[in-house]
Amino acid sequence: MDSSTAAAADFSDAEQEASTTTISTVAVQAGKAKIVLAILRSHDWIRVRIQQMEPDLMEVGSSLEESMQLRREHDELLYKLNLKQKDVQQLLSQVDDLANENRSQAEVHQAMSDSLNEAWKDLNTQLEYRKMLLDQSIAFHQSANQFSTRMGQAQDSFSSVGLAQDVETARRLLQQHQDIKKNILESSMHTLQEGQALLDRIREMGMHADVQNRHATTAACYGIEQLLEQLQDRRRRLEDLWLQRKIKLEQHLQLLLLDLEINKVSEWYTQVGDVYLSTADLGDSIPAAQALHDRHIQFEQEAREIQDTVVRLLRTADQLIHSAHYDADAVTKRLRTVDSTAEKFMHRLDTRRTDITMALTFFSFAQTALMKCDEIEAQLSSTDLPRNSSALAEQHAFLANAIVEASTPALREGRSLLERVGRGGQTEDQVAGSAGVKAKLQELQDRCAKLQDMCLARYEAGERSQAFNQFQDKFNNLATWLGQIVAATLGQHSEMGNDLASAKDFLEVHERLEADIKSQAGALAGLGTAAEELKTAGDPEAQAAADRVAELKKQWDQLHILVKQRIKLATSYVGFHKKAQNLAIQMDALEQYLKIEKMDPTQITEGSIKHKETKYSEMSSKFSEVESKGKAFIKEAEDATDEGLNTRRAIIVVEAIISQFTERKFLVTEYYEHWKVHVTSGKEFKSQWEQFVKDARKTIDWVMKIEDEFFPVIAGELGTSKETAHIIRKN
Repeated sequence: MDSSTAAAADFSDAEQEASTTTISTVAVQAGKAKIVLAILRSHDWIRVRIQQMEPDLMEVGSSLEESMQLRREHDELLYKLNLKQKDVQQLLSQVDDLANENRSQAEVHQAMSDSLNEAWKDLNTQLEYRKMLLDQSIAFHQSANQFSTRMGQAQDSFSSVGLAQDVETARRLLQQHQDIKKNILESSMHTLQEGQALLDRIREMGMHADVQNRHATTAACYGIEQLLEQLQDRRRRLEDLWLQRKIKLEQHLQLLLLDLEINKVSEWYTQVGDVYLSTADLGDSIPAAQALHDRHIQFEQEAREIQDTVVRLLRTADQLIHSAHYDADAVTKRLRTVDSTAEKFMHRLDTRRTDITMALTFFSFAQTALMKCDEIEAQLSSTDLPRNSSALAEQHAFLANAIVEASTPALREGRSLLERVGRGGQTEDQVAGSAGVKAKLQELQDRCAKLQDMCLARYEAGERSQAFNQFQDKFNNLATWLGQIVAATLGQHSEMGNDLASAKDFLEVHERLEADIKSQAGALAGLGTAAEELKTAGDPEAQAAADRVAELKKQWDQLHILVKQRIKLATSYVGFHKKAQNLAIQMDALEQYLKIEKMDPTQITEGSIKHKETKYSEMSSKFSEVESKGKAFIKEAEDATDEGLNTRRAIIVVEAIISQFTERKFLVTEYYEHWKVHVTSGKEFKSQWEQFVKDARKTIDWVMKIEDEFFPVIAGELGTSKETAHIIRKN
């Protein structure tokens, strides 16, 4: 405030000199506004004092309507006061006339005239400041009203605007919701700035006010601050609603995106996956089977990415269900259907991979067998041994056995493959797809039969009986199968695998092998029967036949025990990997839940908290199961007596997985504990803050009440004597 405003403070001085005389009064009223001025004279000065002013100089109104009414009344008051300026001018003229009549007092009269003129100007300046104050009050209340209106519109939109039915609309609604907050914050900032400017103006004017007006300054400031606080309280409550609505819109958008991704995944399975698996072609040669195998590996990678997407979608849906404020069961049911489809599809895909791998193996074995047959045929065609000689018989017996040894792996693989793809009946596509395998298998069988027919001399020139020769053929076939298939398979598969897929392959190979052993049990029993028949017939080779059968039975039992032991150990190994895979998925989900939780703790529902607590408890329980399963497998593997099986490698794999999960559990537990602290402290802070605000308001209201009761006494009832003033002071 400038010097003229400072001078205006003299208008309402309560202390006046004893010789002061009221030479005139000016009273003006406009509506409820009223001002009474006293023109005082004392020696060589004339002053203007505001004897009465209603409303108070600092009163700016508690609403826009009241502020505008005060502004109109103030304008009218200024207008009427300007009309009274003639009376003041007349008074100045009288002073000038006195100065002309009494030259000796001319300087005194001139000073009186100047002081009166200056006092009138200062009065008008002060009233102009009030006009500016009212203008600021109007601007503040207009901003506050606009702020309040926007908050009301926002609150109405929160409840009236529904949820979108498509992704684009959902994104647009979310953006509009963001814009609402932006507009409210801008309006809030503008209102705070207007309010602060008004408070600064009132306090600035109040610094020059007397004791009576200081309370009015405090009351005016309190009214504005209270309105600002009410608006901000309402904004904070609205922000809570806005946040709830934002979470709901975001979750609904996530739900729509989830539904969109579910549709894409479903379409992939029907339009891509099923189309691929509808092709049952197994090839008709090594190059064809190799091409199918390479294509399958590429497609399998694509399918696993889709399966990972399904797992991620399940995780997202699970999070939505337990954190959303609405029901997402419909989408979840669809997703679980897709998950079931994905699981079945991956099983079909594994079956297709095994079929193609077996086909490739078969064609490789068949090619080797046919090449060996070519060599045998060349030897049979080029022999020059006499027809009925024992040398020719021995050669034919040797080559006949070589035919069996060369063809057994291929024949076994081909027959197993055709039996596998023929389970449950074959479609036309499957019949056509396995035609190449059937043709190659038939070619090999025909070739072997032809060569076996060329080795008949082993019977014609021999000294042994026909019965023994038949026994010998059966024995050679079974012994060859036991060595070339069972023993060879056990020797080729000494590694149990490093992951679930390879462990399942290891288990499947040995389960197929045991099925083959059981299917050949009848042939072994038949050999025993044939040996008994030779003994009954008094065949000189009967004892040798019985001994060979006993030796074969012993080898058979040993190999069968090894197969069953491996199946038991592999089952435990596969079970461990399955539990480890499930645990990894649970840890991934829980870690994601805890990492992405950016929500205000006060907005986290009890259901969401309970869900995470349950998930953490389930994860801990699963970890204990994996650890227990792993340790049990390690003990079984250490106790295993199969020297051909590399159990040490499998033990290292299990120990490494348990170690990784131990570290992972520690990390996830840290995330979980931090999340619990975040939620707990956030909720406690919210509760404490609300209580603090409530207590602060009570204190402020109490102080203002005391001030209202106390200040009128100080301002108006100062007493007329020392005794009465002392009584007022005590009260």
